[in-house]
Amino acid sequence: MACAHRWRSLLVSASGYLSDDNPDEGGAELLTDFIADKINHLHFPSLKSVSISPFCDVGYLDFLSVARAPALEHLELGEFMTMHDILNPVAMLKSLKLNFNAGPFLDHRSCWILVPTQALTKLSLSGETKSFKLQPNSLYFPSLMSLKMVCVTKPRPILDAIVAPNLEQFNYTSSHYDDSPSVALSGLRSKFTSVRQLSFSLSGRWGVPELLHGDALGFCEAFPDVHHVELDGENWSHLFDPPSIRSESGPSFHFQYPVDLWTELESLTFNGLHSKWLKRGQLMAWLVHRRALGLQQLRMKIKGSHHGKVAQVIDRRSIWPYERLKENCILELDGFSLIDSSMSEDSSSRGHSQGLTRLLDEIAAAFLVGDVAHGWA
Repeated sequence: MACAHRWRSLLVSASGYLSDDNPDEGGAELLTDFIADKINHLHFPSLKSVSISPFCDVGYLDFLSVARAPALEHLELGEFMTMHDILNPVAMLKSLKLNFNAGPFLDHRSCWILVPTQALTKLSLSGETKSFKLQPNSLYFPSLMSLKMVCVTKPRPILDAIVAPNLEQFNYTSSHYDDSPSVALSGLRSKFTSVRQLSFSLSGRWGVPELLHGDALGFCEAFPDVHHVELDGENWSHLFDPPSIRSESGPSFHFQYPVDLWTELESLTFNGLHSKWLKRGQLMAWLVHRRALGLQQLRMKIKGSHHGKVAQVIDRRSIWPYERLKENCILELDGFSLIDSSMSEDSSSRGHSQGLTRLLDEIAAAFLVGDVAHGWA
């Protein structure tokens, strides 16, 4: 490999190779054995990015060490194990993506021996973390700006351990019952005061009921200074629950809804929207309440679905609330479309189609006069 000094990126996607010594054997050799034989002894002075998707043992990946790849900035490891000691740490990475699904073959403490945390600006974690035992505030990331957690089975110990004073963006995807915001985020307000962009979604949770009031409250409390939020609208109707008893005095009088805890909120994006919000008028009531407080006009984006959910979101009885949304916010509707005209129409579907047509016509007219924003940064 005479050109190894020119390599800038390395992508490993094959799970194994056939042994040259025993070509008739047909067995796959572990990727790390192949690397140890072929490239571990080489020097990669220009290598900046490495992505390894197949199962591997990072204890064998000497070529990743700072001595052999001093310019390495981006590292992505699919399912990996740490059965052998990691003797040489990697360079001062800027971004790191780890999948912890190797289970009993993984010692999570070795991961942080492998990777210096001082220069990391972007961290992405996923997979099985139930066995992790971390001390609170034991992982310090002074430069971290973006944290992504995807289907992490036990996120709370990790969140307790991470200290990231400059974190600006937090993306969280949950797929487990024990990942509810009331469990994962309660009491973590001081950790996320610098977060400005927030995304929370629920992946693969078929049949799971919507998140409860306590989840909404804990979620809002954890990110007090967030500016831009994106959520799955099917699960967050309790964000706009008014209190059962409203106090007329005290410094927190204006915190009447869980979402009011986001005092710096500028934009709110929903992927889909729960039909109950429209029937109960919760969203409209909150927008009116927000304007009454003299807060800046909110930018709201509602993303529809191209997979049959349009009829669940807008029907002929809920046209009026959507029409009124733009009176109290800067509204963008994205992904809404007319029902296919080839569908058989009864009186209900005809009313739905006519009402939806009228709504889209008015939105189009509003674009011309500047009442509705087409998008924002």
